[in-house]
Amino acid sequence: MNLLLKCLYIFIFSNSFLMHPVHVSVTNMEYQPEKDNISLSFKIFTDDFQILFSHLYNIKIDFNENGNYSLYQEVIDNYFAEHFKVLFKDKELVLKNTGIKSNFEATWFFYDCAVSEIEGNLIVKNTLLLDLYPDQKNLLIFKNGKLEKGYQFNIKNNEYIIISDEF
Repeated sequence: MNLLLKCLYIFIFSNSFLMHPVHVSVTNMEYQPEKDNISLSFKIFTDDFQILFSHLYNIKIDFNENGNYSLYQEVIDNYFAEHFKVLFKDKELVLKNTGIKSNFEATWFFYDCAVSEIEGNLIVKNTLLLDLYPDQKNLLIFKNGKLEKGYQFNIKNNEYIIISDEF
């Protein structure tokens, strides 16, 4: 009986590192006036993204080194275009994929948006993974030069106006 309890404890303890009880993504958004763009990097738990694509599209994406994610690049790009929008002067900026990097725990998705200047407000809509997890939190860190500001998106609040006077 003692051996059974030890085995059960080891099983539960070791599996706790494989699961994460918090559903969160982090987006870094940086305005780069010298490049006339906004660079975006999205950090999403790999297993959450895989579950999402299995759930929505019945697709099994492998983000390993020799994975098959490149086969689904268009579907991935369409998902981001639908669930992360940046509007400037009532015009939606186009997300251009610049890469993907993954490890066992998280996957980073990199995008750029062409914009020559930001005079006025940006509207950011972020509904990433909200169609999978109702408790999903999407954090955004907006950077312009040395100034940074953070925003938290969720099921009830999935849109923010970034006011240019604040930076």
